[in-house]
Amino acid sequence: MSKGRDAIDTIKGYYYQFDYYILQLIGITNDNDTVTIEGIEDVDIFDKNYMIAIQCKYYAKTEYNHSVIAKPIRLMLKDYIKKRQQKKNIKYKLYGKYQSGHDKYPGKLSVDFAKKSLFTYTENKVKHELHKELSLEDKDIEDFLNRIDVDIYAEDYTVQQKKVIKV
Repeated sequence: MSKGRDAIDTIKGYYYQFDYYILQLIGITNDNDTVTIEGIEDVDIFDKNYMIAIQCKYYAKTEYNHSVIAKPIRLMLKDYIKKRQQKKNIKYKLYGKYQSGHDKYPGKLSVDFAKKSLFTYTENKVKHELHKELSLEDKDIEDFLNRIDVDIYAEDYTVQQKKVIKV
C-alpha cells in the first residue's frame, strides 16, 4: 500500500475505479464500442477510431504533487513507446481526485516539465531520467504528451456513486 493510505482508502479506490468503469460502459453510444476493466490501464475504451487507456486514482485525502502522477504517467509512456509508437490511435488519461494542491499542476504538460517533474526520479538511491533511458527526442515526448489527458479534478466518490445508482 502507498504511504499514508490505509486499507479502507485502498478499497474505496477500487470502488471508485469500478464505478467509473460502469459510467463509461453506460455512456457507450455505439454498439461496436467496448469498455474493458483492468486492460492496459484501469479502464480501456475502444471505439472505431481510437483506444483510450485510463488510469483512475482516488486520493481524496492526499495533496496533489507531481510525484503522485509521475509513476502512472511513466508507465503510460513505456506502454506507448514499446507497444504502440507506430499506431496513431491510442490515447491515455489520468483521472484523479486529490484533496488539495491543484494549483501546483501546470495545466498543460510541456516537454521540459515532463522531463524534469515526471520522467526524472530516484529509485533505490539511483537517479533515473526515463526520457534518456528510452532515447526519446523532444518530438517523441511531445507526441506522447499530445495523447495524454491529465484530469486532477475528478469527481468525489459520493458524487460519482450517486450517478451510478441513478442510472
